[in-house]
Amino acid sequence: MSGKTIYILGAGFSYPAGIPSQGELLTQAIEYDYDWHELDECRDRLLAFIEEVFGLNRIQAKQLALEDIYTPIHQARVRNEFLKSNSPEKLHSVENDLNRLISHVIDNGRRGIVVGPYKTNSYVRRFTNRILEAKKHRPTSDTVAILSLNWDILVDKHLFQTISDEEGTVDYGCHWVGISDHDGIAPTLIAHQRGMYSVKLLKLHGSLNWLHCPQCSRLFIKKDEKIGISGFIGSTNCRFCPDVRLGAAILLPTFRKSLESFHFQHIWNQAAIELSEARKLVFIGYSFPLADFDFRSLVTKHLGSSVTVDVVLYDESGGPTEIGNRYEAYFGDKIGKIYYDGVGDYVENHMQI
Repeated sequence: MSGKTIYILGAGFSYPAGIPSQGELLTQAIEYDYDWHELDECRDRLLAFIEEVFGLNRIQAKQLALEDIYTPIHQARVRNEFLKSNSPEKLHSVENDLNRLISHVIDNGRRGIVVGPYKTNSYVRRFTNRILEAKKHRPTSDTVAILSLNWDILVDKHLFQTISDEEGTVDYGCHWVGISDHDGIAPTLIAHQRGMYSVKLLKLHGSLNWLHCPQCSRLFIKKDEKIGISGFIGSTNCRFCPDVRLGAAILLPTFRKSLESFHFQHIWNQAAIELSEARKLVFIGYSFPLADFDFRSLVTKHLGSSVTVDVVLYDESGGPTEIGNRYEAYFGDKIGKIYYDGVGDYVENHMQI
């Protein structure tokens, strides 16, 4: 697949649109002025847990990484062990409290911040429009794909808003159906049977517009709504299994991610294929952290030797930065260019498909 370009989106891609970075999520979850008493109670239980397990007060708790909370919870639950005085059942409840809080923050984060000269999410529409223009010009081609490491649905919403239900759809790298049987969107396989095009958007850590049925294993999606939040409290039933509650389909930020799910296996396998066929990677707003070793291993195993790697970051001084140096140390001569003026400037002045 000569000429295939893969855009790999990290949290920094969404930051100018007001979505907090992962490092800010816990701080905002603790500080947020909730207008729902139930979420205040979630926060109180979370803070009590952090104080007992880590010995940290409310101020100190904000310095924790999310991985530091999720990982011991997951390990204790897998081993069916207590964590201090917290039973596996209690740990599951604490995890759901944290899930609900950070999902609320993602859904209601600050809006309209400025990164460089670019404000709000207009650059997201420009980005998706560039992808769609290339796809519409060559509808049967396979020269571009998006890999996202975010739960947010900025790109999903713009794609679904722009693509007519009669001409194309989003390819999530696995089979999915609409949350409603009359929502009018065609799953990828059906769309291809009808001669429609699709845009690959592989969300390696899941998405807040997805829900999963634990009985029939269907993945449900909604174009423009974060239905995944309801999966943390079990408030939505499967339309094929009426007595079964749907769960969120996301991979939580732990140091050991669970990739056993049928859908995530398909998504990660498809991502491996895309990386193996790529001739150019463009990392946008992704810090390439050492802790994300599942994805780093995927890149190491499947990336070809002749690939070119561009990196889009933001730094007020114009770089270089520690993150930029991390990319250069890892990719060496594969690095084409590192841009330090942010995603808005890149989409406006440098993005070529």
